[in-house]
Amino acid sequence: MGEMGMRRIQSFISNKHFFTFMMSAFLLVSLILSFFIFQNFTSMDSQKNQLDKLSNDIEKYDLNLTNESILFILTGDQSHYSKYLETNTELEKTITTAKDTFPSLENKLTELQELNDALLIFEKEAMDNQNSQILSSNEYNLVKNDFKKNTIELQNLINQLNKNNQQNFVRTLVLLLVFGGLFLIL
Repeated sequence: MGEMGMRRIQSFISNKHFFTFMMSAFLLVSLILSFFIFQNFTSMDSQKNQLDKLSNDIEKYDLNLTNESILFILTGDQSHYSKYLETNTELEKTITTAKDTFPSLENKLTELQELNDALLIFEKEAMDNQNSQILSSNEYNLVKNDFKKNTIELQNLINQLNKNNQQNFVRTLVLLLVFGGLFLIL
């Protein structure tokens, strides 16, 4: 590269074309970084919402199952029995879907599913015999308390998973900003 080539490079660097080129590169890198940050945030927020909904749904379905079984025993109204069965189906679907979506929660969800199955035995027996005393038995209350304890443990796992997701988002954000900054410097 001769003296003529060097003059062209120096001329390019010292004129407005270089400034325009650098601003375009900065804008492009900024847009790309913004896109990746937005995608990461959206994904993290969506997963957090799914996890929060999971915990709330399990608690809601458990409460509805208990209420519908008691209402059926007290009134004998078949609509409560139908609602009981529908709610149980929804709870089972929720747990099965959650196991597929969040494999890290599978063990706790399996425990909850097993405890729910045990509660169903008590509740169906109470409804079949129209005997609310079964729902007051020590055995039923032990299983119910275990279910509640496991629901709380699931919520703690969900909180930890959300915290880990937020930390991963921050790490990703820092890496994107560092690499974007390095690109602009070079």
